[in-house]
Amino acid sequence: MKISGRKRWKTFAAAAAAAAMTAAMSMTAFAQGYWVNDLSGWWYSTNEEGTAWYSNGWQWIDNDYDGIAECYYFDGSGCLVMGGVTPDGYEVSAGGAWMENGVVKTKEVTAEIPTDKAAESGYNEYGISNTAIAMLGRTKAENNALYAKLYVNEWSESVQYYNGITVYYDGGSPYGVAAIAPSAVIEGADDTIQGTEAVLEHAKGLGYTDAYADGAGDIIIEIPNYKINWGSTGGILMFSR
Repeated sequence: MKISGRKRWKTFAAAAAAAAMTAAMSMTAFAQGYWVNDLSGWWYSTNEEGTAWYSNGWQWIDNDYDGIAECYYFDGSGCLVMGGVTPDGYEVSAGGAWMENGVVKTKEVTAEIPTDKAAESGYNEYGISNTAIAMLGRTKAENNALYAKLYVNEWSESVQYYNGITVYYDGGSPYGVAAIAPSAVIEGADDTIQGTEAVLEHAKGLGYTDAYADGAGDIIIEIPNYKINWGSTGGILMFSR
């Protein structure tokens, strides 16, 4: 599923060495940190403003706040080392996680779940998430002040928030929201359903009787003020209209 017409959208040789390395590394994950991707690569911001970041070594990071962290190496400029060997001789995956014999190493950490400051919840009369609607109506600065960030993509000017919604911006103003899980946007959506005919039937069953398939096989739902593109292979986009 594509967003057209706009900017688009991150092993060690011996057990003894691995144990020594684990003991030497930082053991905490910055609870409110977030990943940033720009033209220089991936880096990890450690403050809300994006003016501080990890550099010069290893850090354990719990990417999804589930209490399981992976370990990453950041170079002197703060860029994540990905797919190869770190300067101190350890293997990392294509995504930058420390590996041993091809298996990503993990560590249990204290899960510090972010708390959003926004109060909206539930769905409107068309079954659309009030949170998604509110985020589409706020500027980037406003959304960033209210919701915990997971990933920031500088080149596509998009932000994925902890609540599962990604907002696409143009000069700080939102023009679309997206989610991997359709249920983050549509009430009652089954995130496991795929295929044009199956998704179309499901959408109609949810009450969107005028839904139709476009030329790419995605399902289009048009309601007052919004147009929704429900991907036939997963994911969902919503734009103002």
